[in-house]
Amino acid sequence: MRKTTNRKSRLHRAIRAWKSFPTMGFLSRLKTELQRQIRETENTLSLLLGEPGGAIARGKLEDQSLPSNFSTGVPLQLLSNRADVHAYEMALAQCFYNVQTARSRFYPNLTISGNGIFTNSGGMGIVNPGKWLLSAVGSLVQP
Repeated sequence: MRKTTNRKSRLHRAIRAWKSFPTMGFLSRLKTELQRQIRETENTLSLLLGEPGGAIARGKLEDQSLPSNFSTGVPLQLLSNRADVHAYEMALAQCFYNVQTARSRFYPNLTISGNGIFTNSGGMGIVNPGKWLLSAVGSLVQP
């Protein structure tokens, strides 16, 4: 007899707790959150497809026609739209150019420079064109 009373009292407590639970507010918040997640997912898919963001039309699975032959992999155009793939591509290119720069520093450097100066120290004007001072300097430096 005591077990039945205990079970009934637990059942009544559970029913009272369920009735006092604010289900309508919880369900409306849950619905709003799900709609936000759907909107974000649709915008993300649109971005990956290279289309402007917006709602994606839905249909039933029975109405879908699937191709008989599937191609494996993801097209390169879809991957190039992803920001993280683009960032990794640029990081890889930076590593490549850093390696090429380091390799080029193993080779000898050849520097050629030149100077030219015109002076008119004679004071004769147009008749005396002055002096030309020319110099050329070259250097070969090994790493």
